[in-house]
Amino acid sequence: MKIGAIIESFANINRFDNNNSIIYKEPKDYSQALEKAINLSQEEYKLMQNNLKETVEDFYNESLNNLK
Repeated sequence: MKIGAIIESFANINRFDNNNSIIYKEPKDYSQALEKAINLSQEEYKLMQNNLKETVEDFYNESLNNLK
């Protein structure tokens, strides 16, 4: 699973945060977000990947429960 650079207005309503994604406030900040992503250590990247995986699994399970 790959982490993404996501604009804050979209991130907030879709469970993305600074623990599982690179969040930027405005379109003009996108290049800085990419630079931050490029400069993540392997440990930071792995942690964010694991956090994203947990977020996705939680969302999936909650969605399944809503269908019951």
